[in-house]
Amino acid sequence: MKNIIFSEKTKEKFRKIYGTSIQVSSLNNKLLYTFYLAIKTGEFFNCDYKKILKYAQSDKIFQDKYILSIQFSSEHFLLRSKNKIIFIYLLDYKYLLSFNTSRETGKHFNINNSVIMRYTKSGKIYKEKYILLLKKFIPDP
Repeated sequence: MKNIIFSEKTKEKFRKIYGTSIQVSSLNNKLLYTFYLAIKTGEFFNCDYKKILKYAQSDKIFQDKYILSIQFSSEHFLLRSKNKIIFIYLLDYKYLLSFNTSRETGKHFNINNSVIMRYTKSGKIYKEKYILLLKKFIPDP
């Protein structure tokens, strides 16, 4: 199988379409920057991407002057499922598996189903490698 090499411009398009964005705002909530990867945000602020994700998933002020937040690319999701199907993705949005209920998902990960629901609602990364969603991610054809 031949490896395909994409240009940086094409990679950036993919990031905008398929991923999440990290939004950087001032303390008065004025949007200053949008990055399409936590890694790029970390490079800009000269820190590790895990630190960026930590601040974006919390209410803490970053570097005493910024508010970081995660925004999902909502145009590529289906409407919320009535029966709360939980979709599990890896960090690169590759589909892994799904469960019909939060209880089934909790059994799989050996945690309480209320924890599963907290992760689906908050958008936080579970165990630093899973994205749990109540919506199915639909990539462009």
